[in-house]
Amino acid sequence: MNQLKTVLTGVIFACAAAVPAQAQRLIAWPIGRPPPIFMPPIVRPMPPIPRPDMIPLPLKEQKVEGRVRMQVAQLWIETVFRNESSARLEGEILMPIPGDAVIDKMEMKVGDKLLKAELLNADQARTTYENIVRQMRDPALLELQGERLVRARVFPIEPNSSVTLRFNYTQILPKAGALYSLKLPLARIDGAGGGRSVKVGFESQAPMRLLYSPTHSVDIDRQGDKKATVGYKTGGSEGELVVLYSLDEGKMASSLLTYREAGEEGFFMLSLSPSVKTDAKSQPKDVVFVVDRSGSMEDDGKMEQARKALKSTLNRLGADDRFGIVDFATGVESMSESLIAATDEGKNRGRRYADKIEASGGTNIKEAMDTALDLLGKGGAAGERMPMLVFLTDGLPTVGETNTDELLRAVHSRNKSVKARFFCLGAGKDVNSLFIDKLAEGQRGSRDYVLPGEDIEVKLGQLVDRIAKPAITDVEFEWNRVEAAQVYPKGIHDIYHGDPVVLVGRYPKEGKGALVLKGKAAGGAVRQEFPLALPKEATENDYLPRLWAHRKVAHLLDEIRLTGSKNPEIVDEVLKLAKRYGIVTPYTSLLIAEDSDMAQLRNRGRVMFDRMEGDAGRPVPMPAPAAAPGAGPEERRFALDAVRGQAFSRNLMAMKSAAAAPSIAESLSGAAGAAAGSGAAGYYDFELSGGRAGDKEEKLKKLASEMRTVGSKTFYKRGEEWVDGAYELDRKPAVTEVVFLSDAYFDLLRKHPETRSWLALGRRVTFVLGGKAYRIVEK
Repeated sequence: MNQLKTVLTGVIFACAAAVPAQAQRLIAWPIGRPPPIFMPPIVRPMPPIPRPDMIPLPLKEQKVEGRVRMQVAQLWIETVFRNESSARLEGEILMPIPGDAVIDKMEMKVGDKLLKAELLNADQARTTYENIVRQMRDPALLELQGERLVRARVFPIEPNSSVTLRFNYTQILPKAGALYSLKLPLARIDGAGGGRSVKVGFESQAPMRLLYSPTHSVDIDRQGDKKATVGYKTGGSEGELVVLYSLDEGKMASSLLTYREAGEEGFFMLSLSPSVKTDAKSQPKDVVFVVDRSGSMEDDGKMEQARKALKSTLNRLGADDRFGIVDFATGVESMSESLIAATDEGKNRGRRYADKIEASGGTNIKEAMDTALDLLGKGGAAGERMPMLVFLTDGLPTVGETNTDELLRAVHSRNKSVKARFFCLGAGKDVNSLFIDKLAEGQRGSRDYVLPGEDIEVKLGQLVDRIAKPAITDVEFEWNRVEAAQVYPKGIHDIYHGDPVVLVGRYPKEGKGALVLKGKAAGGAVRQEFPLALPKEATENDYLPRLWAHRKVAHLLDEIRLTGSKNPEIVDEVLKLAKRYGIVTPYTSLLIAEDSDMAQLRNRGRVMFDRMEGDAGRPVPMPAPAAAPGAGPEERRFALDAVRGQAFSRNLMAMKSAAAAPSIAESLSGAAGAAAGSGAAGYYDFELSGGRAGDKEEKLKKLASEMRTVGSKTFYKRGEEWVDGAYELDRKPAVTEVVFLSDAYFDLLRKHPETRSWLALGRRVTFVLGGKAYRIVEK
């Protein structure tokens, strides 16, 4: 299906109002700017003879609001264009409508004026599109091939004024398996203006189990389990925004999406969603909070934040849970000799204990871990309760065992019998993120960091919220009668209520089979089968290849970081994936060059990697806080290295299980936010930071101008030509040349409609399709 591919705006052709209507049509984009993946409205010209003086109407603002109830979407779209000329214009608005959309209400307005519109069928629309492309020699409209068309006349378009187009409709959303799909194409915002705003509310009678976007980093605000709002706001990104959701059917649900080009290995995304009901039965937990109270915790108010965080976190424990508190500095203290029940009385006892914790002394991590694991080991009822250790620290071990490798080995040995999950939260400039990462990964947990400007209470609350309700523990997966390879993320040990697991992988051949899930739940052992049907060909979900590559790159980068590996095969694989799929990594800026020696790239990239991750493999000394008066260059550098290491670790954790692979434009938006002082690095805040303010943004803008991700492919600008990264990686296979706008050109488009987005890039494009290379050339 090609739902809502280009229904949000349209394209505007315009000319002076006094000009009589003629057949010629021109696209009014600024010369030299790549056409947007999603078209702004067309104004078809009414030209003078022999040729009109065309004036671009740039898109300045796009606003989308909507409401989705069960399977029905009601959407209100508003786009604002600007007539920046001194002439009064008239023209036609051409509004593409999805060929398979079921639309039962539609209105089109300019200002308050309701336009009289006619609906062209797919054949009429195709003729209109192809005529414009042939006459203008501009392929951008090919993006719209296959859609129906609404046509309406508009007059006047006043000089130096804005044109506001309003369009609303109702549509039945498609469903694949258990997944409903809402697709919203986004236009490129042209220059200064109001930017973009997307806000869609979701309501359902049954609880919503899965709700996320596999294409963009959206904001999701859940209001209970039956209502939610999805928002997205940025000026730079374009492309199709996809939102997927499923409803609770009272059991573990699965949803499968696939993508496979003819003759190639396929991609799949399998979502497993436990119930989101607030009263869902969860496995009881034993939780020990291990809190650093060394002297450095007094800096920046961290100790006060930690006390508040600990007290508020106790409220998140269930009635069947038990807990303990261990606080440490030079010595170690414990609230109790054994775990206590998380009753109201027990929680009050914990809050009173938290109020008495004061910061002073060194950092004795080894003894604190021994004490915490002893508490969990005394808990008994092995297998019936889930043991967890929540660790909050702001520094390196300075008392007792200070060798981090020995410390990791000792903790791993002690935890073999307890089998506790470690959830680690690092806070402060002294934290060795590599040690924290290895500690969490080695004990089947996760890690996060409190970066400058963030609050410990908020971060600890988010961590505990996520792990509050275990649905299935000790998870194992088996693939029956189907071949699944390179599935990410690796190492899923537990599944939590309200926290879906999204697996992304490859499959070499079609087939039917099942994924078998085994584990433990509150009621005992669990075994559940999820049927799978992997098709021979499927080209709808073209975002899946890049999402898979995004996950794999994160896994490989984390492997390099945690093991210190310099294996050239791993680095080469990162380079190839980054090149083919346009993934921003420590090496990305090196890949823009057309002919790059892999060994040279590998060596230069490793230097960048070591510098960027900051503390990888080495403790970071901190003679004084970076913000302290009189701090010297070395102190500031060490502080920056530590924060970079923490930010890099957080980025990799997010990437390894990310639901979306954001575009470079989104990276630019995130980097700008970090530069503005949010303190939190974006997904791709890798080596892009420069020596002066704005360097990162400039580098990202350069990347964005030289790389273009279109569906499953990434293209690179080579002079006046856009070249498929797969073509360059495959050592330039033999190429078939096709003349731009020739009969063969349109035949290729009709036989392979998936090429329309690639051809829309320009008059000179090289790409790989079905193992063959094609080059579009001009006469």
